Amino acid sequence: MSELVFHLVNSPESSHMLSLPSNAQIEAEVSSLRAHLAERDGQIADINQAVVEREGQIASLNQAVAGRDDQIAALHSSIAALHSSNSWRITKPLRFVSRLFNGKGKK
Repeated sequence: MSELVFHLVNSPESSHMLSLPSNAQIEAEVSSLRAHLAERDGQIADINQAVVEREGQIASLNQAVAGRDDQIAALHSSIAALHSSNSWRITKPLRFVSRLFNGKGKK
C-alpha cells in the first residue's frame, strides 16, 4: 500500500490533484487577512470609545440620582419636622373644621 501512495504522490498526474497555492497567492491571502484584522481592530477601538463615553454618562446620571435622593430625604425630613411641630398640632382642629366646611372631610 505504501508503494501505491508513493506512486500516486510522485506521478505526473498527481500534480493535477494536489495543487498547492503559490507564494503570491499565500501572500495575497495574508495581506487580505491583515487588512481585515486592521478593520476589526478599528471597529473594536470605536466600540471601546463608545463604552467609555457611556460609562461617563452613567456616572453622571448616577450623581444626578444621588443628588435627587438627597433632596428627597431632606424634603421628607422637613415634612416630618413640620408634622411634629407644636404649630401643626395646635392647628389640627382648625384644619379638620376647614375640611368639613369645604366638603373634603374624611369619610
